[in-house]
This record gives sequence, C-alpha cells and structure tokens, in this order.
Amino acid sequence: MTGNAAALIDAALAHDARGDAGAAVAALDEAVASGDPSARIQAALWTLYGANYPRDETAAFRAIDTLAADGERRAMRLGAVMRAFGLGCRRDWAGALDGMTRAAEQGDPFARADLSLLDGANAYGDDPALWQPPRADLFLQKPRVEIFRAVIPAQWCLHVLQSARPFMAGAHVKDARTGARTADPMRTNSVAIVELWDCSLIHYAIAARVARACRCPVDRIEPPKILRYQAGETYRDHFDFIDPDVPAFAAELRARGQRTKTPLIYLNDSYVGGETAFLKSGTAFRGRTGDLLVLRNTRAGDKPDRDSLHAGLPPTQGEKWVWSSRVRTRPQLARLWREF
Repeated sequence: MTGNAAALIDAALAHDARGDAGAAVAALDEAVASGDPSARIQAALWTLYGANYPRDETAAFRAIDTLAADGERRAMRLGAVMRAFGLGCRRDWAGALDGMTRAAEQGDPFARADLSLLDGANAYGDDPALWQPPRADLFLQKPRVEIFRAVIPAQWCLHVLQSARPFMAGAHVKDARTGARTADPMRTNSVAIVELWDCSLIHYAIAARVARACRCPVDRIEPPKILRYQAGETYRDHFDFIDPDVPAFAAELRARGQRTKTPLIYLNDSYVGGETAFLKSGTAFRGRTGDLLVLRNTRAGDKPDRDSLHAGLPPTQGEKWVWSSRVRTRPQLARLWREF
C-alpha cells in the first residue's frame, strides 16, 4: 500500500464514520483508481454491505475473487469465507478449502492456523453443514432448552476465545423507546463482534454445526458475538425474542425476522459460578468447554415465549467465555454483518 492510498483509505473511513457518504466514496474511489489492493478490498466490503455503494453481493465477490487470482493473500482468505457462507456466490466448501490452502501456501499465518485447526478435527471432508447432527439432551421443557455435549472441539473454542480477546468492548441492550443499542447497568459483561474480514473457516464450521443442531439453514444464524464475563459481571433477567408489542422494534422485526432460538457455546469452563439461569423454572445450567445450549425463545407461530426469561449469572472467580448468536426467521449474513 502506498502512503497516498493509505491516507485516502483512512480519510474514507473517517468520512464514513461521520456519515458523509459522498466524501467517503470520493476518497475511496481515488484510492481504488490507483490500483491499491487494500482500497479494492474495502470497496468490495462496502459493496457487500450496501454501505456508501449500492449493495451487490455478486459484484463484491467477483472483486475479491479477482484480487485473489492476482495473488492477494487477504482476498484469498476473505474469498474462502465468502465461498463457505455463499456470499455473492454459491456455497462451495471445496472451493473455500482451496482458497484458504492457496493463502497458506503464500505464507499467510492466519490461513495456516485455520487449516491446522480443521485438520486436527478431521474437518477436511464434507461441508460442515452436512455433518451428522449432534444428539440433543432435553434440559428443560418449559422453556424448551436442549443441550448438545462437546459439539465444538476444545482447540476451536480456544482459538475463538483468543482471537476475540483484543476486540472486547462494553456490551449493549436494545432500548425499547428507540430500538437503538445502548449501555445499561443490567448488562455489565463485554463483547466482541466477529467481523467478516476477521472471520475464518472455523467460524463458518461453528455456525454450520450450530445450524444443524438448531435445524435451520446456516444463513438464519446471526453473526456471532463472543461474550466475556469477568468476576462479578452479569446480564440480568432478559428475553432474546424481538417483542412485537414494542413499536420501536417493528422495523427490525419486518426486516430481520424474529429471534426464535438462542444458541450458546461455552468456550471455557475454568471459572466458578457464571451459570445460565432460567428464571421461570428456577433452574440453571453450567456448560463444559464445547457444549452447546439452545434456548427456544418463541412458541408456535413464532410468538414470544415469556417463559424464556433468562440471565447470565456472574462468575465469582475467573472469566466465563461464550459464543452467542440467535436464530432468525429471515436470512441474515450478507445484509447484516455490518449492523451487529
């Protein structure tokens, strides 16, 4: 990247953060015109998201794929993830593995780590979305809570935890007055959002494994959040469904669909306390590393289930780490990566 291109990209991102789309596009277009690969990747991501440029998943994938063919390692990795999820192209696990392998052969350390983790779990074969679904144990009937033991290898859990640690920030809740995210003392834990450019085939494999357990397509899984609860931190009593009786949530419900299930993967178990509590039943669950909990948030017809009231209790010692997502009634991935 040249100094001028880097400065133009920084300016584009700054204009974007201020909401000045015209200035953002002008700066990035100038950087793209220089042929700079980083600028071309950023333009492809904005095109994928529909941010500042018109949204076009296919054009975004083609731009990334062209850069990958030219030997750009970041594009190889990003293209592999897009192929796995089917963003702008048909889902192609074999093609995703091939792209990640080419990046590894070019010396990309992230691609090498990704492939090593897949190889360690014998995950080079079929698309993880086609793996045998895990066996469920019914923990609660009301609300319905299923437990899937050791769904994710411990090495994957550690990889996700370590990858997220530098990006932790304060968690938010949805404001019932405005629908916006806001800080609230009811939730004191921290969170990292897995952005698309930081995503890997491990993240896809986890989402695919969760989708099999939840009996839904992969594209109904929200982009995941990695949650950390330090000693004393909590997420007090709350629901995960989108309340249709709250006017501020109406637009989100129409665009994104209802949150029918909450899947949680326990990424570690070296802490004391920190149970997931179900308030209406008076019970709580504490998972082991790699366990998946699936809470049903809705009843028949996707109507909210008020029995699903739950809380993340505070650890008394150590840190609790959780992979968290929601299952929606509408496709999520390409449209919403930027918004979560």
